[in-house]
Amino acid sequence: MYRLLAVPSRRWRKLMARTLRTTTQWGSCVAVATLLLFIGAATPDASAASASSMVESLSVTPSDDAVELELVATARPNCGDFTISAPPTLIISCVGMEMGDSPPFLDGPEGLVESIEVFQNSDAEGTITEFRVLLSELPEYDRTVDGNVLRVVIRPNSKEAGEAGASAQEGGGDPIADVISGITVSDDEVQWKDEEAGPSGTVKAEKTEDDEDASTDGDDEAADLEPAQSEVVAEESNDEDTVLVAEEDASDAGDEPSGDLGSLDAAMSGLDAEPTPSASLRLRSTRTGELSSVAGEHSFRAAGNQIRGVDFKNQADAGVSRLIITGSQALDYSTSYPNDRRLVIALRDAALGSGLERRIDTSRFASAVNSVAAFRSRKVASEVKVVVDLREAVSPTISEQENVIVIDFPIPPSIAGAAYSSPEVVESYDVPETDDAVVEDERQESAITRERLIGESGETFDPAKKAQRRQRNLFGTDGVFLGQIDPTHQWKGFPINLNLVNANVHNLFRLLSAVSKLNIVTSDDVDGNVTVQLHEVPWDQALAAILQAKGLGAVQYGTIVRVAPIEAIRREREDAAAAKKAEIEGMPLRVLTLPLNYANANDVMNQLENMISGRGSVTYDERTNSLIIRDIDRQLSQIRQLVKALDTRTPQVHIEARIVEANASFSRSLGVQWGGNLNFSPTTGAPTGLFFPNNVQVSGGQTASTTTGTGTSTVGGRPTNFTSSPNYVVDLPAAASGGTLGMSFGSITGLVNLDARLTAGENTGTGKVISAPSITTVTNKAATIRDGAKIPYETASLRGTNVQFVEAVLLLSVTPQITADGTIFLDVTLTKNRPEFGATVRGLPTIQIKEAKTTVMVADGDTTVIGGVYTYEESVSKTFVPGLGRIPVLGWLFKTTTRRNDRRELLVFITPTIVKQVE
Repeated sequence: MYRLLAVPSRRWRKLMARTLRTTTQWGSCVAVATLLLFIGAATPDASAASASSMVESLSVTPSDDAVELELVATARPNCGDFTISAPPTLIISCVGMEMGDSPPFLDGPEGLVESIEVFQNSDAEGTITEFRVLLSELPEYDRTVDGNVLRVVIRPNSKEAGEAGASAQEGGGDPIADVISGITVSDDEVQWKDEEAGPSGTVKAEKTEDDEDASTDGDDEAADLEPAQSEVVAEESNDEDTVLVAEEDASDAGDEPSGDLGSLDAAMSGLDAEPTPSASLRLRSTRTGELSSVAGEHSFRAAGNQIRGVDFKNQADAGVSRLIITGSQALDYSTSYPNDRRLVIALRDAALGSGLERRIDTSRFASAVNSVAAFRSRKVASEVKVVVDLREAVSPTISEQENVIVIDFPIPPSIAGAAYSSPEVVESYDVPETDDAVVEDERQESAITRERLIGESGETFDPAKKAQRRQRNLFGTDGVFLGQIDPTHQWKGFPINLNLVNANVHNLFRLLSAVSKLNIVTSDDVDGNVTVQLHEVPWDQALAAILQAKGLGAVQYGTIVRVAPIEAIRREREDAAAAKKAEIEGMPLRVLTLPLNYANANDVMNQLENMISGRGSVTYDERTNSLIIRDIDRQLSQIRQLVKALDTRTPQVHIEARIVEANASFSRSLGVQWGGNLNFSPTTGAPTGLFFPNNVQVSGGQTASTTTGTGTSTVGGRPTNFTSSPNYVVDLPAAASGGTLGMSFGSITGLVNLDARLTAGENTGTGKVISAPSITTVTNKAATIRDGAKIPYETASLRGTNVQFVEAVLLLSVTPQITADGTIFLDVTLTKNRPEFGATVRGLPTIQIKEAKTTVMVADGDTTVIGGVYTYEESVSKTFVPGLGRIPVLGWLFKTTTRRNDRRELLVFITPTIVKQVE
């Protein structure tokens, strides 16, 4: 914050200070002149600011090449105007004027003017009415005041924006151009000169501690506001609904320092300008990683859900940037993504509080969020939009908590370590706290979150915080620099440019001290000159390079850095180590007994052997499961904490396996049997009439049929109903005889007899076997369960006959390992061997083997398939008389056919469950 000398009002002073800051940052004299134009209306006497005026009428009249805007008020209007390029907008602000019965929204004629919005703001210093004219393009315009009437003639822009602005200044005698032409801006002053009127002067600014310690959030909390880091920047936006609202600090009435502005007041007295609406905006320092909305009451221009806060918090430790939108009640919203780097949140039936319609520049944070803009929608009444522009495409997480919307944007690794650090944070070793209630629910706990470091005195602390503390040191070490830099170290200082020739190192260190806000102390051995030419190099990297170039080392104590030759620092460290060793050698030995609850004392003793000092010893008592340690106090403290970390309850896992075997079979067969005899003999009345052969008999090759004692004939051992059956010529019955049809044909004399039999059979079957072994064991310990039988086999040898046993068992062997996030790694061996009595060798069954061996990762309580075998067999077999069986149609009399399908499936499931410990 700066203090302006000889300024008639505090509001004028604050806006001039912002002018200097903005000019220094952006290097733009146009921005200074524009702000001076707004401020000019604040310098007239109080009567002008407090004069009561009201809008009587507002009209828009189009013509062939222009649009005339006419404003009629009850008193002479005191107005200022300026334009915005994106979206093209003409803004007219009138001080001391009320909008009265004027409608808040007017549709413009087709063409140049699209619409007109009217807003009214009130504060302790008066009322301001603002007319926002939304245009299709940046125009040329003339403004005249005639009594109580303000006329603005708007014409299309026929040239480029820069040329049009120049022509407007030349043709219309724009007073802004007169002011700009006479203003010169430097880092700490604004100089002006009016060549025609003659007045000139200088306004200087100086930095004060009181201004630096100004309140930033409406309460007792205070922080420094650096323009490059924490100032809310009002910039142009490509979004069609973006509204640009100037930002201003709240002014305090009655704070009028003595003095006058002199010729600057005279030079600006004729300008019809007015300050921006007094939207009180307070920001927390960016060093805390927060940008918060104003605390306290807001004024709202419309009814509905009142948006009372749009806050940004960068939580680097949690790896997220958080946007918090607070309403007076539960928010009705929708989200959209115009592109992968923009998120738009539309808040329906909502009203935005005064001071919250703004754009927050978050580009200085190590965050994926580049800016956040909140504004009222131009197209939809009673709708508020929040537009988040991203540096990198990330997927945000949105959650609701009563009347609050919380949006978390993950910080990409490419951004997390690239932000510039503020020098003041070097002395702060406290790790910012995160909202555990929200963050922990959104991420799984990792094993590293339970990791602890044990110090020399036995204290324990989080290694992540220790690493962060080391990173906050300048060189990424434990506060000591001996010329070596870790290649992975991330430089976080803001970039600087140095171009020095034969500069004294003491002067250079003083320069870096001023830049970094560090206190640099050099020893008497540090001397010499150095030539430096650096461009856009982080200041901490520049310091390390200078130290390396001069063979110097450094030791950091908070915000103090002591610089000395490397050899001197190394000797100091060696002397300190020797003194420490001598101190340890002189310490007395003590005895510590540690009884263990869960761990085995012998196992833990092996872990402690490397931690015992040269004079110490460790043993254990098996009966009480206790450790007996003899060492110095420092070692005993470390050992006590280590044993405490190791002697923990070992979690158990219950593993349940299920082996499912399913099979289905199908077979179908068709067969035929036929035969008989042909007898040419006198007995049948059909002799051959020859001497030889007088009798001829022809029959099948099978043994002739026989008749049982009951008169039932059999053929091939099969009973028939035939009284006289010949032998079969074709004997090919079905493999599974489910149905049989027999036929017999013969002559009266027995000359010819024919027997035929058709057989058919079909067989189907299904089966299912479920085996479910289960076992419980502790993590990292193997467990085995076995169920089955041992089958004896006889083996012959020179010594005689021996009996050996082969196992046919169901076996489950598993070794579980529980991870920190509840996942279970399983090393599983599952075997099912069973005897197959349907297939024997010398009367002994064969062994069917089914085995699965694998390593899987399963969540607690989940079921996974660790293996499966699916078998499908299809066969078609035909038996026939050679040659005859291949004859179409007739071939069925000489063959049999069997078709068979078999399906078998084996699935192995496993379900691990962590056994909950009962406290």
